Amino acid sequence: SRTNPTTSKTVAAVAVLQEVEIRKHFSHVFWVSVGADAVDTKLCQLQGYLHQQVAGKSTEKAEEKSIPEWHSMLVEAMADKQRALLVLDDPWMPEQVRFLSPVGSTAESEHRLLVTTRIRDLVPKATRLQLPLMDKDEAVALLVDLAGLAKSTYMKQHGSVQWPPPAAYAIATECGLLPIMLTTGSP
Repeated sequence: SRTNPTTSKTVAAVAVLQEVEIRKHFSHVFWVSVGADAVDTKLCQLQGYLHQQVAGKSTEKAEEKSIPEWHSMLVEAMADKQRALLVLDDPWMPEQVRFLSPVGSTAESEHRLLVTTRIRDLVPKATRLQLPLMDKDEAVALLVDLAGLAKSTYMKQHGSVQWPPPAAYAIATECGLLPIMLTTGSP
């Protein structure tokens, strides 16, 4: 099946992982959500979390090891695995990819790395699939869906006003039509 090119990068990665042939091909699938703030202690914590996934057992406190020590432990734990796929979701810096990936870059390795990122050249020499931005209607549909706003309920409450609400178009435009999640709530 094909992934809709207007969906977000994370959704596209999930769709890849749901493919039967991908699940058959890889004996293990590991996933780490990274983010821009994954530096220093947070990077160590992510390395510890990934090590726990790969090694299958809990490990020491992340802060007790350095970033290079964790990376060595990850490489060692990955060596015991056969044909693994590692997904690094939304890294922002090359160091994050380098220290979170125990997947070797040699051709003989059966392990693979899938990186979802908004930074075009974050992983040099990688095969890239660029996802285009959503158009206004797609962005609004996603926003309305994530907000749990049903057309029938909205129309009952507001009479025969425009659907989707004009405010949804204003919000989507302010977000640059990027597939992001807005969290609202009271303090």
